[in-house]
Amino acid sequence: MTRIQPSQTKINHWYLVVIFLGQFMLIMGFNGLFRPLLRPDSPESFAPLWFLAILAVAGIVVMFYGYRKAQENRFFIQWDDDKITWLLPGQKSQETLSTRDIEDIEIKHFLVEIKMHDNRTITLNLENFLYKDLQKAKKKMEEVKEKRLLKEQTYNEKD
Repeated sequence: MTRIQPSQTKINHWYLVVIFLGQFMLIMGFNGLFRPLLRPDSPESFAPLWFLAILAVAGIVVMFYGYRKAQENRFFIQWDDDKITWLLPGQKSQETLSTRDIEDIEIKHFLVEIKMHDNRTITLNLENFLYKDLQKAKKKMEEVKEKRLLKEQTYNEKD
């Protein structure tokens, strides 16, 4: 089974930094908000309460943004002899397709259009893959297309 995932790049690790920054903002905001409540006689408040509340809320928003972007970067395409499975950005769950149901595959620059026997067309948008991963995916799709054509020719020759 061949699996192509996006290569780890520096941009993927920035989402972890963003999540950490959001956690830091949240902790600082809550620390500043709860310190006067725990010790009301202490004049150690380092910022106005409204600023600390905004800092805590901004921390939550930044953490949520970083988490969502990190989740969007989890995508893949994998093949074996009988099926193709993929999860692309924007999809909630992975999809599986049997190679026996494929009628034709048309490969464009970033798009792979798979025509099915039941007249459906499935379009895979591979623009989020790096160039080397995109080339691997295109090569695998060409192999699936060639195997499909060979099976079709062998079947036609038997008739």
